[in-house]
Amino acid sequence: MSESTLPRIKSSAGLGKIGAYIIFLCLISVFAVLIWLAQDWTQKQKIYKIKFNGLTYLKSNVLTDSIKTIVRGKKKAELDLVFLENKIKTNPFVMEVNANFSGLNGLDFEVKERRPIAFFQDTDGEIKYIDSLAVVFPNIAMTNFADMPVITGIEKKDKQKLNEAIKIINRMQSKKDKFVYNLTSELQYDLKSKSYYLITSDLGIKVNFGKVNDFEEKIFKIEKFWNKWLITKNKTEFKEIDVRWKNQVILI
Repeated sequence: MSESTLPRIKSSAGLGKIGAYIIFLCLISVFAVLIWLAQDWTQKQKIYKIKFNGLTYLKSNVLTDSIKTIVRGKKKAELDLVFLENKIKTNPFVMEVNANFSGLNGLDFEVKERRPIAFFQDTDGEIKYIDSLAVVFPNIAMTNFADMPVITGIEKKDKQKLNEAIKIINRMQSKKDKFVYNLTSELQYDLKSKSYYLITSDLGIKVNFGKVNDFEEKIFKIEKFWNKWLITKNKTEFKEIDVRWKNQVILI
């Protein structure tokens, strides 16, 4: 019998590799099914716990009340997290929110609050809040924000002027002692002169701030002038302080 006609015999090593490969595929399939079953089981779990993190000013029960009827007792698979985030963001104090499932029966919200830095009185007389990004939002009575300056003389739609006013307010508040911020009762924009005026909480003295240019220097001058010279004087003797000019302060 010639060598070419001898029957081919499969090696045990070849069979072993094929068998191991088949077993490996079976194990992967089993794991995939188990994972699918676990995920399916998890998605069928119902939500009973709602938690809000990152709150400083808002009360968690206020936010919970806005979604509890559409969340509690519902299966995870039935909930749209993006919808819930948008629902929470209807609260004017919420700037950003991220929702995630927590454990088997929990739903957590990470919240970044919107913090007002001043009141804003629109030209229609309505008083609202305004934050450091010049976003105007409804005034919800909160003791944390009762003592803030009010911005007047600007229309809500005038974004340029709102941004200018917020530049001034932000700079005042960024100072460690916040002296000028606390001194200011009102930041007033006068459309006729196109100038800003500060009205002080101390005797209602008017400070002619002028335009927004050099606003950092002007804030510095007000603080130094008030604390170094004016503090020893009778403030009732004058009605206005002018800080528009370089290196000088004028009393009227």
